[in-house]
Amino acid sequence: MKHTLKRKAWAGRLLAALTIFLITHCIHQYACKQMTAYQQMAYRTPNGATNYTQGPITVLLTILTHPANTEKRMAQRTTWIRDLPIGFKYAYIVGNLTSAGMTEHQAGVFKKEQEEYRDILEFPDLNEEYREIAEKVYRAFKWSVGGLSEGRVLPAYVAKTDDDTCVAPRNLAEVINSWPKPTPKMYW
Repeated sequence: MKHTLKRKAWAGRLLAALTIFLITHCIHQYACKQMTAYQQMAYRTPNGATNYTQGPITVLLTILTHPANTEKRMAQRTTWIRDLPIGFKYAYIVGNLTSAGMTEHQAGVFKKEQEEYRDILEFPDLNEEYREIAEKVYRAFKWSVGGLSEGRVLPAYVAKTDDDTCVAPRNLAEVINSWPKPTPKMYW
């Protein structure tokens, strides 16, 4: 009984660590070549919006959030997100607004925020429920690395975090810069 609890605790901690920071390498040699080119990129979001950004992306931070968590997103934008090094980009990930149980006022505030910051990806066919978190993470990573077919420049690394988490961008950059250069393989 005691060993089972220890194994479950260990497995839980391991799963949490992998979920919090899952890093992937380039999938294909083409993506690695494209990352070095300095060009304007357009991210086509699931709801059809286009988010333009300049330069190669070393790290893409996908941040899971709920549409009603405006204050948490604003806190991140005014603290650690503003300190992101060159080559670091981020995107907030949400499900559809209908399943989020938002009032009309909350939905209006969310839409204004989405238009102003252009950093929120909405998956309209994904319910905004706790039991859908694994699907939300899967969709975020699929969107992150799915750009090769769309002609987008892919990030060298993708990380997942939440809207209630503080990331230390400079420390993350130091760790990533200490690693060997990415190869055209994907590691999990």
